Amino acid sequence: MTDAAAVSALSSDAERIRRSGVLGRPGQLTRLFDFLVERSADADPPSETDIASEVFNRGREFIPGQDAVVRVNIHRLRKRLDDFYLRHGFGGPDRLALPRGEYRLVVEAAADGETGDPTPAQTPAARTTPQDGLRPASAGKPSPGKIAISRRSLFLGAAGLGVAHLAGWGAATYVQSRPKGFLGASPWSVYERAAAPLLIVLGDYYIFGDTDEKGQVLRLTREFFINSRDELYQYMMENDDLHYRYMDLDLRYLPTSVATALQDLAPLMARHPSAQIIGASQVSPQMLRDHDVVYVGYLSGLGPVRHPAFRGGRLTVGASFDQIIDHKAGRTYDSEAALVPPPQGLVRDYGYFTRFPGPTGNTISIIAGARDIGLSGVAEAVTSPAVLKSLPRIRDDQAIEVLFEVEGQNGANLKTKLLVAQQRDPSTIWTATPLN
Repeated sequence: MTDAAAVSALSSDAERIRRSGVLGRPGQLTRLFDFLVERSADADPPSETDIASEVFNRGREFIPGQDAVVRVNIHRLRKRLDDFYLRHGFGGPDRLALPRGEYRLVVEAAADGETGDPTPAQTPAARTTPQDGLRPASAGKPSPGKIAISRRSLFLGAAGLGVAHLAGWGAATYVQSRPKGFLGASPWSVYERAAAPLLIVLGDYYIFGDTDEKGQVLRLTREFFINSRDELYQYMMENDDLHYRYMDLDLRYLPTSVATALQDLAPLMARHPSAQIIGASQVSPQMLRDHDVVYVGYLSGLGPVRHPAFRGGRLTVGASFDQIIDHKAGRTYDSEAALVPPPQGLVRDYGYFTRFPGPTGNTISIIAGARDIGLSGVAEAVTSPAVLKSLPRIRDDQAIEVLFEVEGQNGANLKTKLLVAQQRDPSTIWTATPLN
C-alpha cells in the first residue's frame, strides 16, 4: 500500500471509529485516539512521555516505569479497536491497529476470514445496563471486598473530606484554650519530644468507575485491594476481561467520623503547626520512615500501615474489616454498625488504638474504628486524660494496643467501654512474619 493510500485508509477508518461511539464519551480514550491519528503521518512515533504530557497532562514528574497511565490506556484503546471491527466489520481489506510495544496507529491487512460484516456468532451479547448506579438483579450480592457506591454516597463522602480537612486545621486555632493534658500523658508524650515532622494520615478510599462498552460510567466502585491509581492500572493489566471496563476518575472519599476524630486531635496539630495531612492511598514507604505518623480512619482504610498495626499483639482485624479478633481470649468482636439494615436503638461498634515505634525510631499511632461510631468513640477516649490514666504507661521504644467497645446511635457514640489494654512486642512489628 502506498503512503497516500495508507493515509486515506487511516483517515476513513478513524472517522468510522469515531462515529461508532466505541470510544465512549469525549475523554482520555478519545484524546489518545485523536492524538495518535494526528501523529500517524510523523516519521517518528510519539514516545510514552510525549503521550503522557500531551494527552494525560502529566508534567515533569512523570516517570514511565512508575506511572502506567499511557500503557494502560493504549491497552484499552487496542481492545476498543478490536471490538469495533468485531461489531462493525472491516469495510475493506485493511484495518487500523496498535502494534504491541509501540505507540502508533498503523494500517494493516485484516487476517484471513476477518473481512466483511460480523456474524451473529461474532457479536457479543449486550451487557445489562444497571440504572441509577445499582447492579442488575441477576448480579446478586456484591463480591466480598467490593462496594458499589452511588453518586449520592460519594458526594456525602466528598463532603466529609472537606469537613475533615477544615475541622482539623480550623480547630487547631479554636482549641488553643482547651486542655492539652493528653499530650503530656503516655502514650502521647513522645509527640511532645519528637523531632521528626508530623504526618496525619486519613483513611481515604480510592474510587474508580465501572463503565459500559461505550466508556460511560455506570457505577462508582471500591475494591479493598485497589487503593491507588497505580494499583488499578496494575489490576487492569493483569485481568484482560476488566481492562476496558474500569476507569480512573481520581476520586476518593472519607468517612464523616474522621472530622470528629480530627477535632479531638486538634491540640496535637496545634503543637505541630507544620503537620501535613494526606490520604492513606497516597502514603509511600518513605513517608513511614521520615515522619511521625498518626492514622485516623476505618480499619478497612489502614492501607500501608495495616500489617504493622497488629504484629506482636493479641488483636488482629478480621477479613471483613468489621471484626476484631482477640487471639488470646479466643473470641471475636463484630460491629453491629455494619449490619444492613442497621438494628434499631443502640449499636455496638469497636475502636482500636495502637502506638508503636516506626522503622527508623520514629513514632506511629493508629486511631481506627470498624465504622463511624467506633472511630468517634476511640478518638474521644484516647484523647481524654481520664481514660489515658487507666492505660499502661509505655516508654518511647515500647508499643501498646487498646480495644474499646462503643455503643452509639445514628453515628454518635454514647458509651465507651475499655476491653483490652496491653503492651505489644515491638521487635516483631517490622519483620516479614505473617500476622497471627
